Amino acid sequence: ARQKEAENVETAVVAVNVDELVPEVDPALEIELTREIELDSAPGGASADDLSFELPKRVLGACWPLIAMWPVLYAGYQIESALGIL
Repeated sequence: ARQKEAENVETAVVAVNVDELVPEVDPALEIELTREIELDSAPGGASADDLSFELPKRVLGACWPLIAMWPVLYAGYQIESALGIL
């Protein structure tokens, strides 16, 4: 009778919280490891220059007013925050 009971026993699966087992990875390290994996798995042996991102000079030329006005915009935000307007 016990053999029949032993055969009918089902095993339970217990869920484990992965956060407890896997330590948190520094975002900079994660980015670098991802870049290395992309370089290794790229077809045709891509170089680091192929994966780099560069803004065209037209975009940079169009952004200069925002870059020049950034301190004024930030100061305005700080003043509005101090006065409780925002």
